[in-house]
Amino acid sequence: MAAEQGLPSPGIRLADPAALLTHIEVPNQVKDVIMDGPDRNSDAYYTYLDAVDRLNGAVRFIEEELRNGRYLIAKAMENVKADFHGLLADSSLFPDLDELREAMLSEESPDQITPPEMIAEAALPKLHAMARRLVENGCASDCTRAYKEKREAALRRNFQRAGGADDDQGGDPQHPMAAAGGADEAVERTHAHWDDSGGRRTGGM
Repeated sequence: MAAEQGLPSPGIRLADPAALLTHIEVPNQVKDVIMDGPDRNSDAYYTYLDAVDRLNGAVRFIEEELRNGRYLIAKAMENVKADFHGLLADSSLFPDLDELREAMLSEESPDQITPPEMIAEAALPKLHAMARRLVENGCASDCTRAYKEKREAALRRNFQRAGGADDDQGGDPQHPMAAAGGADEAVERTHAHWDDSGGRRTGGM
C-alpha cells in the first residue's frame, strides 16, 4: 500500500515538534507581505522574495510531514483491518438452527424477519469502533467483505452441520435446509432476507 501511494519507507524520521511548529507558523508570518505584493522599484523587493522562499520551504517541510503521516495512517489501517478480521472470526456465533430455518424458509416480507444473532454482543463496540476508522480512511469495502465472508462461513457450517447442506451428495432431502435447495441457496436466501431487512439485531454491522 505504501509503495503504491508513493509513501515513505518504514524507516521514516518524523520532525521535531518544535521545528514543525516553526514551519506551520510561517504562512501566517509572511501573509501580509505576500498579499500586499512587491514594489519592484524598491530594495525591499528582496524582502518579498525572501518571504516567498520562506513560504516554499515551509510548504515542502509540511508536505513531507504529511507524507509521513499518510504512511502511518496506512500502516495503522493494515493493523486495524487485520484485527477486525480476527475479532470477527473470534466473536462469530453459530446461530440457533430453528432461527435459521425460520429466517430462511419464512414467506413473510423481509422487514418482518428478525435475523438471528451472528456476532457476540460484547464484541460489537470494538468492531464498530474499528469499522468507523476503516470507513473514514477509505476501507469501507474491506469491512463489508470481511463481515459478509464471516457471516456466510458461519451460515454454511450451520447448514452443513444440520444435515441438509449437500443434498445433491447424499444429504437428507427432507431436511428444511435441503428443501430450500442446499447450502449455497440457503446461504444466499438468508443473506437476501437479512440484507433487505437492514441486518437488524446484533447480527448487523
